Amino acid sequence: MLLATLARYRPVFRRLAVVLRADDDELHTEVSATCPTAQIITTDNAHLGMGYSLASGIGAVDGWAYACIGLGDMPYVLSESLARLLKEYLEIHQKQPASIVQPTVAGRRGHPIIFGACYFDEMKAIRTDEGARSILDRYPDQLRTVALDDSGLIEDLDRPR
Repeated sequence: MLLATLARYRPVFRRLAVVLRADDDELHTEVSATCPTAQIITTDNAHLGMGYSLASGIGAVDGWAYACIGLGDMPYVLSESLARLLKEYLEIHQKQPASIVQPTVAGRRGHPIIFGACYFDEMKAIRTDEGARSILDRYPDQLRTVALDDSGLIEDLDRPR
């Protein structure tokens, strides 16, 4: 499933980083073979929750101007939707450098979410299983939602299609 998700991101984003459990040698090998340019980040804390994986990943992407935070178990997202989100983010970022872009589908918030680098220090400090929700809650004025017609932005393999 992660490899299918990466296949959607690869055409859109110049750089990819993937956070994997430190003991997942098989997936590490598969990602390296399928997406050799991806930066693989390992963490011993994945079992503690999504926020720990996010903190590990953001802590390893020095020099990035933004990060598009996607979930590995959401392989149905369309590359066209990712391209639209990135375009929106880059346009907004010119006027509002402290910007966040999140897709919505039929009024439901989805993933991935694009965050400017100004949020990275806060992301590195996350110690919950809720990912970056606290950042979204703290900065509602910086959040721009983009309505898209792509159910892959709200569906993952934990919830059948």
